[in-house]
Amino acid sequence: MEADGKADRAEQCLLRAAEADRQYLPRWTLANFYFRHKDTEKFWAWAKSSAEMVYGEAASPLFRLCGQVAEDGDLIDRIGMARPEVRAS
Repeated sequence: MEADGKADRAEQCLLRAAEADRQYLPRWTLANFYFRHKDTEKFWAWAKSSAEMVYGEAASPLFRLCGQVAEDGDLIDRIGMARPEVRAS
């Protein structure tokens, strides 16, 4: 839908997916969506939600995407990384 110029409808579907599936992937997908649409407020909200459940190697792409939005040394605080194994990444 987004590729067809129906961003509003795509957003609704992604939000519905995140509501139905409370795991990492829908949250990560929403963070990407808001990144592409330059909505930093919503981007950070979904990046933070993603960071709460990120696992393994999935942390690196999340951190790189966050770095493209803001590279100011406050990432750990901004997305509330509490888990030591994620902070170490």
